[in-house]
Amino acid sequence: MGLFFKNSSDWVEKGVKYFESAKFDDAIRCYNKAIELDPSDYLAWSNLGLVLETLDNPSEAIEYYSEALQIEPTFAWAWYRMSISLSCLGLFQDALENAENALEYDPEDSLSWYSMGLALLGLERYQEALEHSEHALKYDHENAASWKLHGDALLNLEKNRKALQSYQQSAELYPDDADTWYKIGFVYNVLGQSENVLENLNKSIELDPNNISAWNLKSAFLNDVGNHKKALSLANKSLSLNDDNPDAWNNKTIALAGLNRLSEALECADQILDDDPDNGTIITIKAIILNNDGRHEEALALFNKVLAIDKRNALLWSHKSWALVNLNRNKEALEAVNRGLAIDPDDSFGLMIKAVILNDLNKNDEALSLINRSLAIEPDNTLSLTVKANVLSNLNRADDALQIIQHALSIDSEDIFANISKADILHDLGRFEEALVIIDLPKISETDNELALTVRGKIFTSLGRYEEALNSFDKALKVESKSAEAWMGRSVLLRKMGRIQESLANMNTALDLSQGNEQITKEYNKLIAEIPQPEITIQLSKTDLMAHQWDQVECILSNSGMIDAEDLEIRFSEIAEVKLGKRQFPLRSGASITDIIGIKPTIKGIVPLEVTIKGRYLGDLDFEAASTIWLNVTETPAFNAQEKQNPEPMNVYHIAGGNVSFGAGGFSISDINDSVVSHASIGGSKGEGTENREHFFCPECGKKNAGEAKFCMQCGKKIIHY
Repeated sequence: MGLFFKNSSDWVEKGVKYFESAKFDDAIRCYNKAIELDPSDYLAWSNLGLVLETLDNPSEAIEYYSEALQIEPTFAWAWYRMSISLSCLGLFQDALENAENALEYDPEDSLSWYSMGLALLGLERYQEALEHSEHALKYDHENAASWKLHGDALLNLEKNRKALQSYQQSAELYPDDADTWYKIGFVYNVLGQSENVLENLNKSIELDPNNISAWNLKSAFLNDVGNHKKALSLANKSLSLNDDNPDAWNNKTIALAGLNRLSEALECADQILDDDPDNGTIITIKAIILNNDGRHEEALALFNKVLAIDKRNALLWSHKSWALVNLNRNKEALEAVNRGLAIDPDDSFGLMIKAVILNDLNKNDEALSLINRSLAIEPDNTLSLTVKANVLSNLNRADDALQIIQHALSIDSEDIFANISKADILHDLGRFEEALVIIDLPKISETDNELALTVRGKIFTSLGRYEEALNSFDKALKVESKSAEAWMGRSVLLRKMGRIQESLANMNTALDLSQGNEQITKEYNKLIAEIPQPEITIQLSKTDLMAHQWDQVECILSNSGMIDAEDLEIRFSEIAEVKLGKRQFPLRSGASITDIIGIKPTIKGIVPLEVTIKGRYLGDLDFEAASTIWLNVTETPAFNAQEKQNPEPMNVYHIAGGNVSFGAGGFSISDINDSVVSHASIGGSKGEGTENREHFFCPECGKKNAGEAKFCMQCGKKIIHY
């Protein structure tokens, strides 16, 4: 057939027909034949450039466009096509200059306006790009590419609904463009119209099975709706098309995390970060995985790293807050989530987290308002529904809470957190056996979930299966040693087992970790109210005393209670001067201790001696008790050096028929000898436990004292025996 072509224009015309039939090799042969016949045929040169551009070889195409323009510099079409090729290479400034040349030679050419708009879009000059696309549409309202460019500019200007209309107009004019259907699906996803996303992405993939962007967005969308298994399959499909595809690796990492294949997810994240250590998206994904894996400190460090670069990312602040919640750092968590909500008040995840924090702080009505706002944005979010159920439970609306959790499980019956919460609510309703059935489901019992183990411990406690309960709490604390809920549950259990001191220690740990959790504070106060206190009885060996005269008296303290007392201190009222032998001492349950004191009444008559005992019990609980001992104080008789001192017998003094005792205030003491304390008696005769010793006279005042005396009975001076 070529034998009949006598000039280059015939070959160009034939090449155009081959090009329109997508017979590109034949088209190239025809254009080359035209150039061979007439090297000055600029149409042959420019058309050859178009074939190469279509074959995704813009660099070589530019060479042929340049040849055409060397021959015919006013050929606007060649300037336009060279601008398009330069934009394909990312050389947007050069593309802009070529588009300006095209418009100089043909100012009403729609395609030249389009090419200039495309270059401006690449230079991120979105408003100018929009204006140039509108000029293109002014001269050719039926140009699908111009409508698509119009949509791109609007999308970058965050005018999403208008962008969607432009893309739909483009698709109507040219329904075979896979990229346009992808962008329609993309905008629907941005607008939250999830029911329309997959339909348009599937059209894109049907038209172009190698459209990686469509595969990636479909995978990301399925991850968002919780279909991680399918999302993983699509991510692998995308990676089969291009193994060096960061979006596909991102999607695969998220899918693996969603399938609880955390070690594989971390491997994927680390593989990406090895090549791109500053990849903020993957750092964030890795932080979320670590947080879900209970490695909250590591997650927090990564969130802080990304926030140092991007402080305006509301979602990052929310995730940081979630890590802090899991670390029981509620004050910091509240500050972080408030930072995020200040940026995006409609961040449903942030609203949900703030509700969790306020619920922990017993601000339940505020928490309920926030979680309702979150659910208004994402009504089928099972995590938010579960949080709402927990808030209602704290408001003593357990029946309402159960209805909400049933709704969450109707959306996703496999949701572990929702199932655990249902078991917890049933426990609160007293339906312990039903709660146990749920918490023992294989999908829950086969995981080392700290929350599930804690709820199991609570159920076993209520069923009286204390050893199993203790085992569950211990396992929970092995998984997460900073779980305030587990420490509180263990404390409640130990209280029921009678292990009071351990119970208090566990409750103190829960308080330290919880940062003001009202429920834990209530349990602490309940525990304190139930703890028995030391029962201290005080006895004096004598109460018949002489005014203004020192006497030595045995002071016997006994602890008849079940709790040890520590750091006991005794104080007496000012009606007598008292010198103590012991300043602070412990007193174990069931033990007694005797102290020899010196006492000198300052007034006479039957007078009240007020006695105050202070101390501690169970480590750090303080108590104080007060009582009164009545003294019979008489006038001091005239001193007779020859007077024989008559020993006083050991007396136990009674008030209203009983010993003076201390216990209402309590106090704590530890570790003294449980054996009977031997009492040194004041006076007495042989055979009564005392030994006769010589008397001696006080060198200070001359008063005669018994040989065993430690203080002078007249002046109170301490006596040193040699």
